[in-house]
Amino acid sequence: RLLADALDAFERAQCHSTQKLLRLFTQKVALLECDLAPAERVCLRRAARAVVDAARMVATECPHHDDTRHDVAAAMEEGDAFVRLGLLEAAVLQYSQATAQFAAG
Repeated sequence: RLLADALDAFERAQCHSTQKLLRLFTQKVALLECDLAPAERVCLRRAARAVVDAARMVATECPHHDDTRHDVAAAMEEGDAFVRLGLLEAAVLQYSQATAQFAAG
C-alpha cells in the first residue's frame, strides 16, 4: 500500500509526500529483514533497491530553484555514495533532502 500511495503522490506532483512514503518503505524493509529467511531477504532487498532508484528519480524530476541547486547536487552525491555502500535507508534520506530543497526554495 505504501508504494501505491507513493505513486499516487508522485502523479499529483507531491514530491515531498512521495519521498516520505518511499523512506517509510525502506524503514519497514530494515525492520522486516531480521525475521526473514535468506532468500526472502534477497527479494526484499531487491525491492528496496528499486525504491531507492525511485527516490533518486523523484529527487531529479522535481523542479528545484536556482539558489538551491548546489545543495541538491550535494545531497544527490551523498545519496549515491550511500547506495554504493549498500546503505539504502540512508540513501533515500539523502534523496529526500534533495527533494526538501525544492520545498524550501
